[in-house]
Amino acid sequence: MPPRRQPLKTVEASKLKALESLVNELPEDVVDQTISNTKKRKSSTLEDAEPSKPKKCTKKSPPAEEDEEDVLDLSSITLPGEESHEVEVYDTCNMIRSKIAAFLKAHPKETKASLARRINALPYVNNVNARNLGAFMAKNGYDSGNTSEAFYAAYVYFEKLRIKQGKPKSKDRLEMERVWGDRGGFNITTIGHNKGIIMRVGEGFSKPNKYGETTLHFNSGKTQKVAF
Repeated sequence: MPPRRQPLKTVEASKLKALESLVNELPEDVVDQTISNTKKRKSSTLEDAEPSKPKKCTKKSPPAEEDEEDVLDLSSITLPGEESHEVEVYDTCNMIRSKIAAFLKAHPKETKASLARRINALPYVNNVNARNLGAFMAKNGYDSGNTSEAFYAAYVYFEKLRIKQGKPKSKDRLEMERVWGDRGGFNITTIGHNKGIIMRVGEGFSKPNKYGETTLHFNSGKTQKVAF
């Protein structure tokens, strides 16, 4: 006759009692070390299971195009003489060409065509476009292109931009005012090759400097600096 099976609960209780008896017989330091190792394994398992937090993106967003448009918006600035197309000009043609080149370099998205549109959008300006602005840029000389509408209008544009940006007058600008101030500004009405100075035999004048200033030499030995 097979042995009679004990109930399941009775077996588990007897095994648990036997296990407790064995644990009680172990030294205390062994029990403490076992419990500590068990806690460390549980903690390590939880840390491994914890998903890593996504890193925050610190990349700065590029400046909005609206900000640049605001910087280049000159509608709030009016120059003396602007309404009658008589703003006094205190830049030479070469100076304006340099300003245009510097502007295009500082604003890579701008082209001669887009700059021409900006200039042409100014009030009291007469038909500035990429073609006549390009023709002006192709010239060289302090007064080459002085009667061009592109030259006059570009001066107005950059003078307004200087005021908008709060920049002081440059050394060249102050020197131009000294040379051309009593003439009402730089010559924008007479083409360079049509200009001349009447002098006596034996007298002459020097080649104009970058500001358009020349020195007259008289027979008496005297000299005089004048805008030309």
